[in-house]
Amino acid sequence: MDYLYMSIKKKIIVVCHDAGGAEIIAAFLKYECVGLNSSCFVAGPAVAIFARYGIPVVDMTNVKEPLKIIFDWGEDPFFILFGIGWSSLFEISALQEALRRGITTVVYLDHWLNYRERFGYPQDGWKKRLPNEIWVGDSYAESIAKKEFPEILIRFVPNRSFDDAKARYASIADTIKEDPEAVLFLGEPMNEPINAMGMKRKMMFTEFDVLDDMLYVLSKKDEAPPLIIIRLHPSESKDKYNLVIAKYSSLFKIRISEATDLCIDLAAVGVVIGMESMALVVAYLCGKRTISYLPDESKQCGLPFTKIEKIKILDDLKKVLLHAS
Repeated sequence: MDYLYMSIKKKIIVVCHDAGGAEIIAAFLKYECVGLNSSCFVAGPAVAIFARYGIPVVDMTNVKEPLKIIFDWGEDPFFILFGIGWSSLFEISALQEALRRGITTVVYLDHWLNYRERFGYPQDGWKKRLPNEIWVGDSYAESIAKKEFPEILIRFVPNRSFDDAKARYASIADTIKEDPEAVLFLGEPMNEPINAMGMKRKMMFTEFDVLDDMLYVLSKKDEAPPLIIIRLHPSESKDKYNLVIAKYSSLFKIRISEATDLCIDLAAVGVVIGMESMALVVAYLCGKRTISYLPDESKQCGLPFTKIEKIKILDDLKKVLLHAS
């Protein structure tokens, strides 16, 4: 397993903020790096994720000069392993500083979308933010990354977070009774910038449209679902969907999930609906009926799993949901 650099005794540093990268890197550290000399500097959603995996961290969430702390940690690391998301400059700023200092940099990409955009594409100079090496966790991601970054070493490092999620789900499902008619909606900030530099994608719909369409269709069922759970994306506020919920609160029992683990919500429901969240993939891998609804016929769902039902128009959503069981 050369990708682990396990024969190297020097320290590695880990830098994470966003949830997607944190999940995949924390699982990597837990299952593949026992005994490795590492220091993890994390902020935002990554703090709770690393805690769930039992990995010690330095919490940088409210630190004023995080780069000074990271890069004054003692001896130069053998390499720095980064997540790279869209909601914070924490990761990309640390990556740029590491490149400036000549430290070997590795980015572990999560998901299958917006790979170049995470580094600032199409802005001038975006290639100067590229790391020395990119890791990907599955064959789909490997194919995309090799096409997007032909000049960078792409290394396949299996995504252990999926195995971990399936194991957690199997354990939790034994303690929570599933209601096959209950529905889980996975929030996702579709109308937010696609990178930390503030660049936005052109969207024909928002996450509010998706939730509204879902609730509207479910309101037409002969028997309303007994429960609708809304699980917020880590970057979303608790009151984000209040206006949409208020339209349907007299028809459904709707609650915002407070579960720290996605698998708790999955165990309680029979149907999972979202957009392009990685959580949809976890739902599918845990055996749930999983639906991606993107109300734009020109947009292709970026989730490379054929058994996830991919819906683009309201009429098809009606056909699917009114017969879901």
